[in-house]
Amino acid sequence: MPTYQVTYFNAKHAVIDSEAIFMKSLTNAKRSAEHHAPEGAILIEIRDLMDQMLSRMTLDDSWVDSCED
Repeated sequence: MPTYQVTYFNAKHAVIDSEAIFMKSLTNAKRSAEHHAPEGAILIEIRDLMDQMLSRMTLDDSWVDSCED
């Protein structure tokens, strides 16, 4: 099962929280990250264990995968 590094940022771009999660797919990791986001988080980034950006979401926007940048 893949491991994803999820990082939550506040409005000042400071890290609020960071966690590693095990999910079957990136889609499930996104859903979990949104659900468990701490209050005040405006940006969520999901990376793999090699620190490669997989996806990011800003408040009120949808997810943008790295291949779509």
